[in-house]
Parts: sequence; structure tokens; C-alpha cells
Amino acid sequence: MIHSWHKALDSTSIREGDTSGKMGEMRYTCGLNVETDEVVLQFEEDAKPLAHMTFFAADAEGLIQNLGLARAKLAEKVTPELEPGSRLAVMANAPAWRITNTHGVENTTLLALRHEGFGWVGFLLEPERALAIAKALMDFLPQPPKAE
Repeated sequence: MIHSWHKALDSTSIREGDTSGKMGEMRYTCGLNVETDEVVLQFEEDAKPLAHMTFFAADAEGLIQNLGLARAKLAEKVTPELEPGSRLAVMANAPAWRITNTHGVENTTLLALRHEGFGWVGFLLEPERALAIAKALMDFLPQPPKAE
């Protein structure tokens, strides 16, 4: 169990019991040490702590980026379309964003969005995709009243 001075954020089973009986249920718990302002990642077997790691902000961001890069290489790909009812990491506040074409990749635009938990996430957009996103955003803007 995560220490009492940690605020548990999530507990997730990473392996149900091994059928050979050698290993129990493996879980990880992710939390916040409010005293040191660190992210705590704890690993447990059958609810008994095995190990934990702590991360300051920059290290946590690096871990998230490395996990994202590794996730992108898995055979099971992220669903290509956003399905109704999908879980999203939604921010209440509007994200900071930057757009540039001076990033060194020809014929693309870099769209960078800042998420409070994931950090800066960049997307290289070909002209057609950039135009489609711009058009979709414009379509959602409130329409001014029509002049009579």
C-alpha cells in the first residue's frame, strides 16, 4: 500500500495471477508525495509493496515521453479514430500552443500543444492535414448573427 503521506492517483493491475502459482497479482500505484512534490510510482505483488520510484517534475515528464515513444512502437496501435465514449485526458484550461514551419522538416507545419500533465506534444502536419484542422476549428466557431 502506498504510504499515508502519498495521495494515490491510480492503481492498476499489470498482470493477473501467474497460472503456475509462482507470481501473484502485480499492480502499480501512481501517486503524489505532497511533502516533496514528487510523483511516486509503486509496484506491488498481492498488495505487498515490492519497490517504488520517485520523480520530480522534469523526470516525470521524461518518463511520460519515453512511455509514449515505447507505446507508439507496440504492435497494438492506438485506435485510429476517436470512438464515442473514449477516455481522454481532458484539460479544463485552454492549452498553450505554438505553430511554426521553421522546424527543419520540409512541407510540414509543427503544431505544439501544452498539456499540464504530458508536457509539450508536437505534431508535424502536412498542408492538407493542417488545412483540414483549421477548417474543422472554424466550423465550430459561433456564427455571428445574420444582417437583415
